[in-house]
Amino acid sequence: MMNEHGDVIAGIISQALRESYTLVLDGVVKDETNSVQLAKLLATCFAIRGSQLSIIRRLDSQYVVQVHAELVSWIVKRIAIYESNKNKKSIKLAVLFFKALVPLLGVISSRDALK
Repeated sequence: MMNEHGDVIAGIISQALRESYTLVLDGVVKDETNSVQLAKLLATCFAIRGSQLSIIRRLDSQYVVQVHAELVSWIVKRIAIYESNKNKKSIKLAVLFFKALVPLLGVISSRDALK
């Protein structure tokens, strides 16, 4: 799909969600709703839909797994930093990032989602 540029799509989605949630963690934005809405919008990049919303083409599940792996490792590193600084407020905000990861699983099969 997309002329075999799945890694580029995965990189762009990962970077966009990281930057969006960094605004939440830095206190520029008051909550995570904008990041969750961005994730819902970016989830549409994983599939091309045709008439009546049927999926015509879909990005390989390895790229969706790649996005999740990158974002989970990024947020876990942030949580570890906040834990070492004993910053409980930032830990609570960082854990809410997993809400943004849920919409990205909508286009892959259940077996691939378990990876």
